[in-house]
Amino acid sequence: MWTAVLFGVFLLLIALTLVLGLFAAARPSPGLRRVRDLCMIGAGLALLAVIVERAISAEPLLWVIAVVLVALLALVAPRLAKQWRAGN
Repeated sequence: MWTAVLFGVFLLLIALTLVLGLFAAARPSPGLRRVRDLCMIGAGLALLAVIVERAISAEPLLWVIAVVLVALLALVAPRLAKQWRAGN
């Protein structure tokens, strides 16, 4: 049950990220970009939880996808934090 909720949160956050990205392109605002980036990271974390749960219960091949997703999140989060500290 909770995996369905997390997957719904993932889909909602992806849609919100796209909409915020469109607004950020039309009206450059650091605050809007930060919210967009946080939605993107939140969507990645929600998807990671769903993938790990599925990998534990049924499909061990999903562990490869989970590792790649963790690597992406580990690379993206510090880059975004560095941009935020620089004020971009």
